[in-house]
Amino acid sequence: MLRRVYPWVIVLCICFVLLELGLYFLAKYGNIPTLFPTYSWGNREGFHFDLDKHFGVWHKPNSSFIHRRQCFSVKYYFNSYGARDKERTKNSKEPRAVVIGDSFVEGYGLDADKRLSDILERATGMEHLNFGTSGHFGLTQEALLYETLAIDFEHDVVLIGMLPDNDFINDDIDIGKRAFRDRYRPYYVGNYPDYKITYLGNRPSLESVINRDFWGKIKSFLREYTFTYNTLSYIKGMLSYKRAIEENKDSSKKGTYTVYSDYYDYKRHQFMRARFSIEKIVGLASDTGKSVVLFTIPVYRDFLRYRDNPSPPPLHIELEALSKEIGFEYLDLLPFMFEAEKDWGRFFHTCDFHWNAVGNKKAAEIILENSIIYKEMEKTRMETRQKPHVAD
Repeated sequence: MLRRVYPWVIVLCICFVLLELGLYFLAKYGNIPTLFPTYSWGNREGFHFDLDKHFGVWHKPNSSFIHRRQCFSVKYYFNSYGARDKERTKNSKEPRAVVIGDSFVEGYGLDADKRLSDILERATGMEHLNFGTSGHFGLTQEALLYETLAIDFEHDVVLIGMLPDNDFINDDIDIGKRAFRDRYRPYYVGNYPDYKITYLGNRPSLESVINRDFWGKIKSFLREYTFTYNTLSYIKGMLSYKRAIEENKDSSKKGTYTVYSDYYDYKRHQFMRARFSIEKIVGLASDTGKSVVLFTIPVYRDFLRYRDNPSPPPLHIELEALSKEIGFEYLDLLPFMFEAEKDWGRFFHTCDFHWNAVGNKKAAEIILENSIIYKEMEKTRMETRQKPHVAD
């Protein structure tokens, strides 16, 4: 029996090696946007998990993760609260900002010092506590994160990064049932403003994340040592996600635009859910005298759509009106970044749709130059510096 099986084992091993080599070259030259193996068991803790009982996806506290793609290789470090940030105290005598958002805010594919929040911290001299996270993190989760975690850290400003490209669909429970059916995620269900929180999926315990079962350890090993596993995982995730997005598109609008963009093509019930989350954050912040700045993040296809009609998109108009109604500052990065660079691809990773260091730097410059709140803080800081010292 062994003599019969042995040749087949050899053949399967050869086929696997050839498959690995083929996928390696496809990934290396950007034909497959998959994760690269790290060939290190030190990465076994993973990137993010649906750990938090309130907002779902988050990081294991005091952990690290090596993230490799065709165009970047970065090591992330997470503090004792699970945030990708340096260790922060809850109390502070100095002004501070809390920064909330998804993978763009977290600094996907970037060293920490190249991120928007770190650039703003250096430029203003004010701590910017980064509470961004990858893992399809929408405004519903951002509101819950602020309410249950970030609000406990003393701060004066709340900076919210909204990504129209997927924040609307990430918060839609109908899409969640198809694209994230195996994820523990919160959703607002109902009609504005009478929403109730509903959770889909089962939340893993921190112990199960740390001490994985047999199959969990096998998956971790395959992720860190094979292109095959990473490619299959990428294809599985993207197929379900893209299918859900296609089903979400308004069929009555098809043919009326050349490029789909959620600056323009969001649905009314999706915007009302986003509005509710923004109102919740602003309300919590305003109750304790904190200022709120909301900025919207464009992706490449948003530039293409804006190019065809360079006037304020519907989302810009609605958020600007909302900002005046409930009292926060709104800053749309789309027109500023559109005018700042003819080749908008320079803002993004070559192997991924997230901002690279150039995109983060430009976004920080726009906020510093155009945000009323940031300009007032800088004016106050300069006046404080210029005050003469009075001896006791």
